[in-house]
Amino acid sequence: MKAGDSVDKKYFHSVVLQEDRCIGCTSCLKVCPTEAIRLRDGKARIIGEKCIDCGECIRICPNHAKNAITDDLSILQNFKYKIAIPSLVFYGQFAGNVGLELLR
Repeated sequence: MKAGDSVDKKYFHSVVLQEDRCIGCTSCLKVCPTEAIRLRDGKARIIGEKCIDCGECIRICPNHAKNAITDDLSILQNFKYKIAIPSLVFYGQFAGNVGLELLR
């Protein structure tokens, strides 16, 4: 990538803003860990170069102005290797004596 190139051209972001639903309440701006959201003309704007797709803005928005673009699971068939990386929260709900061999 050359200086001045936009990150958005190289990377896809799953978080999208529905501008017509945004009322400029700043809830998303306050929870964004990378300060990737700014208000312009009374509406939230996502700065693609800073956004890490954490989804905090989706979770907090009272007007559901942010959404996540997702793929259908059938897209996995396009890949030779399928790898799942479960959240640590998944493991935390089991007793300490439950290992991966019991979760399969």
